[in-house]
Amino acid sequence: MTSSDAESRLTDLVSTYRRMVRAVIAKVGGRTLADRRDDVEQQVWLIIWRRLRGEQEIDHPTSYLYTVARHEAMRAVQDELLRAERQ
Repeated sequence: MTSSDAESRLTDLVSTYRRMVRAVIAKVGGRTLADRRDDVEQQVWLIIWRRLRGEQEIDHPTSYLYTVARHEAMRAVQDELLRAERQ
């Protein structure tokens, strides 16, 4: 997949699945991630971009994006909890 193809595919995925990704992050992150939701979302799209640039097609985008968003939100919550624990 060329860079242009990957960019086009990413744009399609963002326009189709952005609401779902944001909803998953909000649900998993709750108040803990209220101020970092945009950062977590950006990380999700970066992961997708890297996958597409590596010429790996996403066969089941709904479930894949849900899983990536959930994973990144949980990781961010853990980071926030560790940060709060240290303070």
